Amino acid sequence: MLLTKEPLGVLSSRKNRFKIFFPSETNGDKNDLIIIIAIESDETIIGVTAYEDSKTKREGIK
Repeated sequence: MLLTKEPLGVLSSRKNRFKIFFPSETNGDKNDLIIIIAIESDETIIGVTAYEDSKTKREGIK
C-alpha cells in the first residue's frame, strides 16, 4: 500500500516517526487505514504498525 496508493495525509509525530493515512479497503466510507513507520536511517525502517480507525478523527468531526 505504501508504494501503490496515494495517502490521504501524513503527520510527523517525532523526528523519525510518521503516521500515514489511507482509505480503508474494507470500510473506506467510515474508516482510515493508519500506518505508522519509524525510520532509523535512509536504509533502515525500525518499526511498522497498521490499524484502522474512524476517519472522523482525521477530519476533526465529533
